[in-house]
Amino acid sequence: MVASAVEAEHGFPPRAQAILLLTVGFGRSDPPKLKPLAIGEWNTVSRWLGEEGVTPESLLGEEADAILGRWTPRPRARGVTRERLIALLGRGMALAILLERWSRGGLWLVTRSEADYPKRLRERLQHRTPPVLFGCGDPTLLNAGGIAVVGSRAADEGALRFTAELGRRAAGQGLPIVSGDARGVDRTAMEAALGAGGRALGVLPGNLLRSASSRRHRGWLVAEQLALVSTFPPETRWRGWQAMDRNKHIYCLADAGVVVTSARGRSGTWAGATETLKNRWVPVWVRRSDNPGNVGLAEIGARWMPDEALDRLTALFDPEDSPESKPSPPPDKPPEPLPDRPPKPEEGAQPGSGEPATLFDAFLRHLAHRTVCAALPLDRIAEELDIQKAQTKDWIRQGVEKGQIERLVRPVRYRVSARGAKAPEGALHDDFLALMAGLADAEGLPAKDIASRLGLRPGQAQVWLRQGVTAGRLRKLGSRYTIPQPRTNRLL
Repeated sequence: MVASAVEAEHGFPPRAQAILLLTVGFGRSDPPKLKPLAIGEWNTVSRWLGEEGVTPESLLGEEADAILGRWTPRPRARGVTRERLIALLGRGMALAILLERWSRGGLWLVTRSEADYPKRLRERLQHRTPPVLFGCGDPTLLNAGGIAVVGSRAADEGALRFTAELGRRAAGQGLPIVSGDARGVDRTAMEAALGAGGRALGVLPGNLLRSASSRRHRGWLVAEQLALVSTFPPETRWRGWQAMDRNKHIYCLADAGVVVTSARGRSGTWAGATETLKNRWVPVWVRRSDNPGNVGLAEIGARWMPDEALDRLTALFDPEDSPESKPSPPPDKPPEPLPDRPPKPEEGAQPGSGEPATLFDAFLRHLAHRTVCAALPLDRIAEELDIQKAQTKDWIRQGVEKGQIERLVRPVRYRVSARGAKAPEGALHDDFLALMAGLADAEGLPAKDIASRLGLRPGQAQVWLRQGVTAGRLRKLGSRYTIPQPRTNRLL
């Protein structure tokens, strides 16, 4: 079989090949309209394989037909048909050609099921963990942690001096730099660390194969000081949304993040920092500056980086172990306002401060946060917010009709019209549970009544109800669901 030949020649095991076939697009060699499984879809299929007592590589063997014959689309993966799985697995020859090319380029890959997969990424992203990472260079850097350094491509001279000093100090203290290898702050931090004999991990949004062979990287890759990694196939071209998507991976592969300089409200640096603050993946620090973006990040939870931290950067990993971390920002000039102030919200219309009154309001708030810098296609919105595609369509259509969501074309993408919404806490499922607490009494409610009262599709309600029961946050009484009552201690 193709799988056996590829393993023998290039060392890519059958399990990795099966996961690649199911979750990675092969570009022009793919049949028209055939899409690889999104992360949420792969999560569902992976769990099903575990329930069946088989592994992904079983789908490459003679028993594949019998296994796939037992598959039926699940609520969270209705688009995953048996025919689609068979078509994805049938791309073995195209995969063999790609693996040969990637192997010649010195690339490696690691899947989520392997022990070498970065532990920090798996623990922090959980259900959003990428199934496959592609890379080159020293793979031990995936689990080395370090300092994430991010900032603007157009940083001023003072910001770049600080960045270079931070990179050199990190190298001197044995800490890797984790960054995006973009022009400006990212590249300055990485090259300063490498030039001082340290190590760096570059998280790329595309073009991995080309970057692996570039003169700028080659010497450090050979010296095992540098690793480049990407969640996108090695020959994928750079796209704006991919750069936005990789921001979370920069933070999640590190132990702390330092924002050198950021525009306020509408930049990739801002979006990555605010997402990290919301999810509390790692501590986020900002360079002392009167730059409006840095001041804005400090206002929503980032900490000012004290000058003394350069002498002991590990103090940034634990804010309680750091010197005074929240001095007043420099008073040279007042912070500038956000570039776009949202209009005053109309009744339940705009996602702003306070608790959402409906799940649609909660959806708007989450969507506003996800699209602060770039509009997203519908499929990606459903994946990012971990909701069913049909439910996403309903809410998108409702938002467009009310003028709360903008629809862009070529390609079709969506974003919330108003800016400056408060970042949501938790996931949409948490908003669902919070709103349900006001509905269900001790006797509970049937699933269809819950769906009707909260304006949900029955399938989406069923998914969230099951999740709530599994997590112990809901209780099922026959066909009814209710919020568990807290236990009280009684004196005996």
